[in-house]
Amino acid sequence: MARLVIDDSELMLRVRSGDHAAFGVLVDRHKQRVLNVVYRYLGPGADAEDIAQEVFIRVYGARRSYVASAKFTTWLYTICRNTCLKEQARRKTRRALEGIPMGGTDHSAEVAADAQTLSPLEAVLLDEHAIVAKRAIDSLPEAQRMALILRKYEGSTYEEIAEAMHCSVRAVKSLLYRARVTLRRELAEYLELGEPSE
Repeated sequence: MARLVIDDSELMLRVRSGDHAAFGVLVDRHKQRVLNVVYRYLGPGADAEDIAQEVFIRVYGARRSYVASAKFTTWLYTICRNTCLKEQARRKTRRALEGIPMGGTDHSAEVAADAQTLSPLEAVLLDEHAIVAKRAIDSLPEAQRMALILRKYEGSTYEEIAEAMHCSVRAVKSLLYRARVTLRRELAEYLELGEPSE
């Protein structure tokens, strides 16, 4: 006999009424999605899981304000975005106080090439291209980066992104257009230069 799958909005309404088990189901269902957004927005780091956990702590803290008028994931992305922005501001402040330059981060661990299907040269080139693409995305303004992550990696609709980012659909399309123009320009310059010399 097939198990009845309870949708996210119903689960969140149960959480709002004090059902802790329902919250556990929501966390299990969406933890990887939240972790992906945090990782793509803030970059690699040992604290990505801590920040994802903070997102769910905030979800639970805001349970009484939840209204099932939109998709649960849209509401979740709003909280995720706000948490990422807060963490990014905290990191900038900490780096400024510590005197650490805001330069590039080593993203080499982010790309895992399948050694059985790629030659060593192909693996190196794939890794290098992914690092350059990641750095280009990281350099985008905050709003453009978040819109791009939600659209490209999470498959959100324009309407869902607009709701999560508290802006219009037209603004979302404009953000995505500007992000793509910037990325196309930066990546085209990289590809035209060929392999960088040491």
